[in-house]
Parts: sequence; structure tokens; C-alpha cells
Amino acid sequence: MKVRKVLAVSLSLYIRNCWRLVPPAVVLAALPALPILLLPGPIGEGIAALLALPIMFVLQALHVVESAEVREGRPRPIWKSLAELRPSLKRLVLMMILAFVRFVVYLLLFAAAFYEAVVHQNRGWAIGVLVAGALGLVYLVARWSLLVPVIVLEGVSARKSFKRCGRLVGRRVLRVAAVVFIGSVVYGLVDVLSLLAIRMSVSDEAGRAFAEKVVSEPLTAPFLALLGTTVYFTLRDERDAGGLTPRLVPATAG
Repeated sequence: MKVRKVLAVSLSLYIRNCWRLVPPAVVLAALPALPILLLPGPIGEGIAALLALPIMFVLQALHVVESAEVREGRPRPIWKSLAELRPSLKRLVLMMILAFVRFVVYLLLFAAAFYEAVVHQNRGWAIGVLVAGALGLVYLVARWSLLVPVIVLEGVSARKSFKRCGRLVGRRVLRVAAVVFIGSVVYGLVDVLSLLAIRMSVSDEAGRAFAEKVVSEPLTAPFLALLGTTVYFTLRDERDAGGLTPRLVPATAG
């Protein structure tokens, strides 16, 4: 897998199809942000924050479905994409719970090892634990970045999706992590620029908070989803010919 090629393909698909990928993202992002306009101050912002997580989670999965369809050159209306997504929602929720539990266990093990190093005043041990913790985090991010595409496109169970991601990524951890890092940088830059533009152009506090919710995320989330699905298909084609057949995309897709 070549990082440059993945980025180029994803950017090209985004430029050609942003007109259909961004509007649904704006609508879904606006739903949890509406309480900011309707309710005063912290109450509206608190309700918006509670509503944002499940809706953004569905939006991320929807972007995977749409980006797979765009990649295959057969985009469909948004309601048909949502219908394809519905059977995967339960598995996606279970995957989130499993990922959270595993991440907490990882943090506890890291904290315990680092605590032991500090207690024994062993600088070399402490540095080794920090390096190992950072590398382990990179490894987890690289593998888990494909969880949503694997569940949505292949229909595997939440538990099996972790093993499936491990088989797909294989030894290409650093390359996948590089794609995730670059995507995160792009997201951060767009977020900062959009926030600056909104603060300069919108004076009302509630309107500004609402605009912040519905601008940066919808602009960048489809691109991040395209990165994920492009990585998924690239790794599947390179390492998994003859393996599981994706539910939404033909096995011969390249």
C-alpha cells in the first residue's frame, strides 16, 4: 500500500463527489446542534453535546457506505444508503463498547507499568514504557481505523471485526498510521480555518456555536471516510484476495 496513492485517490474522489457527500453531513450535523439555537446558554450546548455522539457515530458509518458507493461509481440516494446501514448499527455499537473496554485495559496496563518504573526510580525502564506505550497506541489506531469499514462493508460481528482488521493491516501498520495522521492533520487545519472564519463573520454567540457545529465536521468527515475505505479496499486487494466478500461492494472491486 502506497500512502501517496491512497491520499491521491481519496482526494480525487472527494473533489468529484463532495456535492453529494457534504450536504447529508450538514443536515445530520445540524440536528444535534439545533438545541443551541432553541435553548439558552449551557442548557442548549449540553443537550447538543449529548445528541452529537450517537448522530456523529451514525454519520461516520453512513460516510463509509457512501464512500464505498462513490468508489464503485454507483452512488445512490441518501435514504437507500441509510437502509443499507441499518442492519450494521447493533454491531457498530457493540464494537464501540469492546473498543472502549480494550482501550481502558490498555491504559491501565500502561499506567501500572509506568508507575512501577517511577517507584523503582528506573529511568531506562520509564523511557522504555513510554516508547512502548506510544508504539502500542500507534498500532491500535492503525488497526482500529478499519473497524467501521469492516463491519459496514463485510457484515462481520463486532468481535470478529478486530481480528479481521488485524489480518488486513498486517505489517503495514506504519503506512496505515501515516494515512490516519495525515487525515487528522487535514481535519485539524480545516477545523481551525473554519472556526476563524466563523468567528470573524458571525457575531451572535448562539449562531456562532451552531455554525461551528455544522461547518468543519461535514466538510472533513467525508474525506476521512474516503481515506478509510480506500485503505480498506487497497489492503483487501493486496492481502485478502479470495477472503470475505464485502456486503455492499463486489469482490472484484479495485
